[in-house]
Amino acid sequence: MKLLTPEHWKSYELIDSGNYKKLEKFGEFILSRPEPQAVWDPSMREDEWSKMNNAAFVKKKRRR
Repeated sequence: MKLLTPEHWKSYELIDSGNYKKLEKFGEFILSRPEPQAVWDPSMREDEWSKMNNAAFVKKKRRR
């Protein structure tokens, strides 16, 4: 498997991934966002992610 990462963006870091999400650092901001291909268990606990991230992308449920 080949890991694709931005080569020319020095301020990017993939901190952790799993449970269909990834925790990434963009400059000074840490974001949690969906990643459909991250089917494994993350290395860090959910509460650790929550403490670190500045923002999280959350999928809203549709109203019927």
